[in-house]
Amino acid sequence: SGQDRRYVGPVDDPEITKRVEAFKDLKADLKGRRRLVSTLVREAYLPRPMPITGQVVEGLAKAGFFRLRGVLVGTAAYQCYAAVLGRRLAAAAMQTGDVDFAQFHEISVAIKDSMPPILDVLRQVDPTFREVPSQADGRLSTRFVSRGNFNVEFLTPNQWSDDQAGKPVPMPALGGAAASPLRFLDYLIYQPVRAVLLHGAGVPVLVPSPERYAIHKLIVGSRRKADRDATAKSAKDRLQARSII
Repeated sequence: SGQDRRYVGPVDDPEITKRVEAFKDLKADLKGRRRLVSTLVREAYLPRPMPITGQVVEGLAKAGFFRLRGVLVGTAAYQCYAAVLGRRLAAAAMQTGDVDFAQFHEISVAIKDSMPPILDVLRQVDPTFREVPSQADGRLSTRFVSRGNFNVEFLTPNQWSDDQAGKPVPMPALGGAAASPLRFLDYLIYQPVRAVLLHGAGVPVLVPSPERYAIHKLIVGSRRKADRDATAKSAKDRLQARSII
């Protein structure tokens, strides 16, 4: 037909179908949504991410990351659970200098669609973002960093042999970004849930289901090496898991 076509999600997802059908009539009340987000943060004490975190997540959302079945993971995802679960969570306001995104490699290959160049997307948020070439393969980058040392990293489940650990995996849907393969990530990002990151007018995202997030934190926390940095991270892992459970 000559028309541009793009992947909008699995056809058997009724929410996606409804969204496609209603697309022409979609007129978001941004002012009302901003007011609601501010109220939730101010009066319900729900956590708001750091501005740079919110801007990066919003930028990737607009560029199609979640449409392409990517999942927000890490502390930014944890901050969404207070609203999902309807209660405050311990240390939810914990701010980190990074944000992590994950996608299954087979999905990245199968959907035959891609975000715009990831560096362009990030530089619309902060023009100082640059690629950090992988130490294992300098042609690929899984991590991007700004001059202010804010890190954006892309992850994918390691469904290969242990030899693949630490080696970047090309991700066709991620606009030129590769992803770091991690064990147990397949458990974490299987069947993610819809949530809203409380930034601006609210950013619709996909995050791991809370129960998978909690169990994954317990698994990862128990496997960290015994050094000071890992001990602090393990404590944070357990705190987040306990707070959700």
